[in-house]
Amino acid sequence: MVHTGVISWFRATRGYGFIKPDNNSKDVFLHLKELQKIGLDDIDQGQKLSFEIRKKKNKLSAVNIKLI
Repeated sequence: MVHTGVISWFRATRGYGFIKPDNNSKDVFLHLKELQKIGLDDIDQGQKLSFEIRKKKNKLSAVNIKLI
């Protein structure tokens, strides 16, 4: 299932950040490696994107991200 949201914060130096889904559900973890898959090393707060959610060990992570 594809979701949409905006970057609530991201720190390239730490290698991760979070996405605030448009449906106001819990923030979703975003790892730097997912950005690198689309050729980015950083992303701005407020950037809109689409993503899928992978659940691993009760934690939600964004995968297959695309800029909107």
